[in-house]
Amino acid sequence: AAAAALAFTTRSFGWFYLWVVLGVVAFCLFLAASRYGNMRLGFNIYRILNYPSF
Repeated sequence: AAAAALAFTTRSFGWFYLWVVLGVVAFCLFLAASRYGNMRLGFNIYRILNYPSF
C-alpha cells in the first residue's frame, strides 16, 4: 500500500515538487545576492564567549 501511494504521489505531484524546490532555491539565491545577503541571523555568539566562564 505504501509503495502504491508513493508511486501515485511521485507520478501525480513530481512536477509540482520540482517547481517548488526550484522556486525555493531561486529565492534563496536572490536573497543571498540582494542587500539582505549580509544580514546576520541569530544573536552575537562572540559577545557571550567573552565571558570569563568560557
